[in-house]
Amino acid sequence: MDNSRTLLLVGVSTRALAASVCRSGYRGPLLTLDFFADTDHPLRCRRLALGRDVPGPLTTGVLLRAAIALEPGAVMFSGGMENHPRLLARLQERSRVIGNSAGSVDALGNLDTFLRFLGCHELPYPRTWVLPEPGRPIPVAAVRLARQGRLLWKPRHGGGGVRIRDVCPERGWIGALPRRGYLQEKIRGVSGSVSFVADSHRYRVLGYSQALHDPVVLKIPGHAYGGSLLGPPEEWLSTRARRTLERAAGAATQAFDLRGLNGIDFVLDRGVPRILEINPRFTASMELIEEASGQSLFALHRAACERGRLPGEDVTGLGCKGFSRGSHRQRWRGKGIVYALERTIAGPPGQLQKVGARDVPGSGTLLRQSWPVCTVYATGATAAKCREALKQCGCAVRQLSGFQSRIRSAS
Repeated sequence: MDNSRTLLLVGVSTRALAASVCRSGYRGPLLTLDFFADTDHPLRCRRLALGRDVPGPLTTGVLLRAAIALEPGAVMFSGGMENHPRLLARLQERSRVIGNSAGSVDALGNLDTFLRFLGCHELPYPRTWVLPEPGRPIPVAAVRLARQGRLLWKPRHGGGGVRIRDVCPERGWIGALPRRGYLQEKIRGVSGSVSFVADSHRYRVLGYSQALHDPVVLKIPGHAYGGSLLGPPEEWLSTRARRTLERAAGAATQAFDLRGLNGIDFVLDRGVPRILEINPRFTASMELIEEASGQSLFALHRAACERGRLPGEDVTGLGCKGFSRGSHRQRWRGKGIVYALERTIAGPPGQLQKVGARDVPGSGTLLRQSWPVCTVYATGATAAKCREALKQCGCAVRQLSGFQSRIRSAS
């Protein structure tokens, strides 16, 4: 198969990114490769699913190796691919990558380098300890936090929060935790992200979003990504907090040679945004910014990467434009992930599509327990009302007879 003129989108899930590409007016051959190949991809996309169309186990490393083997003319990566900078370097050798270089991704993924960056620029972040060699003691301060239920183990390379664990001394955690990770203080505050576009020297903020966590209705497992809320940032972020995040975006752009779309995850600690990580790619919350603004973020990404062109100064807070354009009842918009309660075989997608769900799997798709089934969307006048509307959408999905037949153990 000749893919020399094809733009390949690769990541754990690519439906939202594919929609952004099509919104931009891109007319070249378009191919997506991910874990799901959901049925609501834009019609003009060719869809490939790992394990179905491309052989191999469902891992991000295998996914990226499959992308390399396809030898596309150009490629843009989304979630999960940043965990494999060496494979990204191989991809760069064969294809034109529209986005951050493997070197930038590698530098960001190096925990010691990242922590030094935060410290040098006096950017706030939670207390963090790289796990010591086996047999050496865990720091006393970390033990104290663990006994208070305020300590997390995080993998060096993860994605979507699925492998993060609460550290519990009573369960013999010192011997049980994998060493290829780090310990970090668990801050009980509102989590969020800031999205920005960069050209390696300058940046523009596109929007601020809150993280959604609802283990009751949407059945979000552990610390997994549960969705996002987008609304007026001044309703939950102070001017000082936004300036801190803007300073972080600017410093990271220059320190790591960032290009195109990027996101910074943080958690509010008594109003102070403590930096958790930087995602050098299109992120899940960016879909809300795109729909609020009516602009293709892929178009902004491509202009920054290929021509070093950023949108004008007035684009700061791009997603905010949708707040004034919509009615007061739609000042907030959100997305929530509905997770499978057990190992599941997907039924016909029609009913899920009728209730406005997206990322809808094809009939017969095998979904593991705690895997995402679909995404629901809602709007509201406030963050709380938007969050409640998302819960109602999640309940509606679970009450569908077609959906209920899917939530059964796969034979």
